[in-house]
Amino acid sequence: METPFTTEEVKTAAMKLKNNKSPGSDSIVAEMVKNSPDIFYKNLAAIFNDIAETGKAPEDLYTGILIPLQKPGKEKGKEENLRPIILLNIIRKILAIILLNRISNKLDQQIPNTQTAYRAGRSTTENVLTFKLLAEKAITALDKL
Repeated sequence: METPFTTEEVKTAAMKLKNNKSPGSDSIVAEMVKNSPDIFYKNLAAIFNDIAETGKAPEDLYTGILIPLQKPGKEKGKEENLRPIILLNIIRKILAIILLNRISNKLDQQIPNTQTAYRAGRSTTENVLTFKLLAEKAITALDKL
């Protein structure tokens, strides 16, 4: 890895965690991490740097708890009316946030401006508005013929 993980980077990612969510197998909730002292973030950054250098991660980083949830408004009892969720360990969530932050800028440079879905600060309504305006111009041009 070119740039090592920093204490501040880990803390910033931890603050992005959502509150009142179920914990993974580590039983650590986001509120505990968000209220941790700075030494916690420093040690976590050291763990992430060790993982990046050695390629070896703790086994817990690969595990999650699979829970089937009932889809809202669907008949109970049928398995097709269930949706799976996986409760991940908080450390994995923090690492995922950091990695997403690191690659998002590079990805945004590769994605054309016309791609608006699933991008921060963009919306597909921009494309709908553009299409509507172009369609109106075309209809107006046809009316003049």
